[in-house]
Amino acid sequence: MKGKMHIICEILIITEINYNIKKIPYSYNIIQTSISSLYKYSKLVTPNLFFYFILFCFILFYFI
Repeated sequence: MKGKMHIICEILIITEINYNIKKIPYSYNIIQTSISSLYKYSKLVTPNLFFYFILFCFILFYFI
């Protein structure tokens, strides 16, 4: 059950980030909204997900 929750959280955060990228094309806003979405799901988030999230942010910075 915990594993499924972890995957659901990851999907929710990534889809929220993708939605915000389409809405606001500024990199600082993307990071701001992704951090806020991470806080939203922080009760379900594990440390592993946090490291993936940081990695995802770095990838974003390189593409922008």
